[in-house]
Amino acid sequence: MRQSFSRRTFLRGTTLIGAGAITGSLLAACAAPQAVTPAEQGSAGEEAISIEWWTINLKNTFGEIMQGYIDSYEAEHPNVTIEWVDVPGNDVAQKYATALAGGSAPDAANMYQMARFIELGAVLELDGLVAAEDQEAFGSFWEAGAIGGSHYAIPWYATFARPAVVNGKLAKAAGVDLANPPQTWQEVFEIGRNAKDVWGPGVNPWVDCWTSKSWAFEEGLNILNEDFTSAAVNTPEWEAHIDSILALNDEGLLSLDSYACADVRVAIDWFWQGMGAFINSGTYILNRTENEVLEAGEYDIIPTVVGSASRIAYDPQIFVIAKDSAHPEVAVDFIMSIVRPENFIPFAKAVAIAPAYLPALQDPFFTEPPAEEPETYQAALIRKSIDIGIADMQRVAMEPLSEPVFYWTTVDVEVWQRVANDELALVEGTLSTADFLAKWEESINAAIADALEAGVA
Repeated sequence: MRQSFSRRTFLRGTTLIGAGAITGSLLAACAAPQAVTPAEQGSAGEEAISIEWWTINLKNTFGEIMQGYIDSYEAEHPNVTIEWVDVPGNDVAQKYATALAGGSAPDAANMYQMARFIELGAVLELDGLVAAEDQEAFGSFWEAGAIGGSHYAIPWYATFARPAVVNGKLAKAAGVDLANPPQTWQEVFEIGRNAKDVWGPGVNPWVDCWTSKSWAFEEGLNILNEDFTSAAVNTPEWEAHIDSILALNDEGLLSLDSYACADVRVAIDWFWQGMGAFINSGTYILNRTENEVLEAGEYDIIPTVVGSASRIAYDPQIFVIAKDSAHPEVAVDFIMSIVRPENFIPFAKAVAIAPAYLPALQDPFFTEPPAEEPETYQAALIRKSIDIGIADMQRVAMEPLSEPVFYWTTVDVEVWQRVANDELALVEGTLSTADFLAKWEESINAAIADALEAGVA
């Protein structure tokens, strides 16, 4: 069964951790052995160790914080050197694959497409390297890296629900009262219908990359059936949903330029250029623009916009450890130092993110109002997004994208590549929704059969 992830569940993990309890609802593999840290290795102190660590697009904005992690760890472990490489987000998976092929994969890496590298046998199983109490401290996030009963990822951070960023000037021009903002996607697009003449051409109510799958999860739709054995897309509910997306496109409420755009950062740029009133890519984007831009556009934060199912997907940022790492214990120890509260809180203060290591939620930064007023408009928006995001966890069901990890490349990536031309024909109106869903169903079921035959489950 698919499980929701409410704030009650989220915070319950911190209570259990404080009490020293272990619960099956938070940890499926709680019997893992204690991890061996570098300090416990008899010869580690005499050996010069170097590990390579990859992050994704953090150096420009958060370089000082990341370097602080390195300096602190190296000070405590004089024999260890951390080589830090910051990789562009759209390049990281390919660069990782290239490094693997060359026998030079980083010891630890913030990574996308984890299932692809699990299937290649390139990343390390971590149940014996991450202590049982740390596994428990991750709560349900620990399962984000699970496949076949083993765990291959150390969770880092996620979002507090998904507050939306709003172009205040566009919203006010459309007569939107941001004290009573839209709560659903239907309301967002109704604002767009009424504001066409006010906004003029080239401005949409919502700007982001979109496909016919957009918002499907939030409408209660799933790609696979409950036991993940076959496609669940060829249904009247899916047909009605896709037809509703196509109708928005026909009305001119979705930008054709943003149809299936390859990189969400392009859509974020469009948003900052004033081409859309609302965006839900995540409030982390506040850190990626200037305070003056935020003030000039009167940007603001509103609670999470939802579909009819009032649920959103969570997908935490993770680290993987290369199977070929010469020093996996050190790599794990360094990553665990990053995710624990003492190092996570400075990062959380700089960007609106939620910890995957749940004890961090007990920090006064999350539990108490700020002692001082934010110094900048940007800082005030970031704090507002954190407060709204925490509150939203009580009203919005946060659920993992439920397809098994090993299906990621076959069902979500490879299948979509196979049917990409069909979807383009669907959007252009030369293929019916019913025919598209039939082809999609066939492709998904064929991919599942191939995956199961190959034994990747």
